[in-house]
Parts: sequence; structure tokens; C-alpha cells
Amino acid sequence: MAGYMISEGMTPVDALYMTIITLSTVGFNQVQTLSEAGRLFALALIIGGISLFFFTLTYVERLLSML
Repeated sequence: MAGYMISEGMTPVDALYMTIITLSTVGFNQVQTLSEAGRLFALALIIGGISLFFFTLTYVERLLSML
């Protein structure tokens, strides 16, 4: 949220909305057209979110395989 608030000057509610639609890959409706900084932040958010998802998935799989 902070990235959208800083790079785009969004309100907290708009930043939360953008964060959720970005991470959920819905991409429903942008609040406003993103600047270059906003697009770079969105890319980092997507890459970070996907990386965290697969890291967690791998970690859970390792835990389950130990049982």
C-alpha cells in the first residue's frame, strides 16, 4: 500500500484496492493510470507476491513430506 501511496499519491483505500487486485491477479479496474514509478512498483509487487507464494508452497510441501 505504501508504494502506491508514495509513488502515485493514492489514498489508503485506493492503495489497498490496487494492492489486492494486483496480488490476486484480478486486475479488475485501476483506480488511476499508473506512472512509470507506479508500474515499476506494481511489477515488484507481482514478482514479490508470486515468489512468496511459491516459497510458502515449497515450505509447506517440505513440512508435509516429513510426516
